Amino acid sequence: MDKIEQIVKTSCFVSNLDINEFNSRSRERHIIDTRRMVYSICKDILNMPWTHIGKYFKVNHATIIHQYNNQLNILRYDRNYEDIYMTILELVKADLGYVDAKILLEEIRKFKSDKIKEKLELKNQLRVYYETEQTNTEGASH
Repeated sequence: MDKIEQIVKTSCFVSNLDINEFNSRSRERHIIDTRRMVYSICKDILNMPWTHIGKYFKVNHATIIHQYNNQLNILRYDRNYEDIYMTILELVKADLGYVDAKILLEEIRKFKSDKIKEKLELKNQLRVYYETEQTNTEGASH
């Protein structure tokens, strides 16, 4: 199964659609919404050109661009749509083994920061230990 097919199947599962409904020319809102989400994921996650997405789904690339732009507006105002889209997006990312570079870099920075904090803490503990030892040694020699 190719990546686009995985995205379509995941989207249909979450949206409770049959693949035939997705592939139909229906203009029912929930079907159009699912198609729009799939087009956007193909663009954002797979970095597919507009024309390739259009050819795959047998629609004009201008339709893909239009739906993508609509998606950006709908995400700002429709919380239910956003929830469905984010669910599909996270499932698709997991299915495809997609790793978000920003999140990965953030995790690396956090890891490095934690390691630096551990080293500083150890250094402080050693400093306190040596100061205590020096005080004890000076006190014992007087």
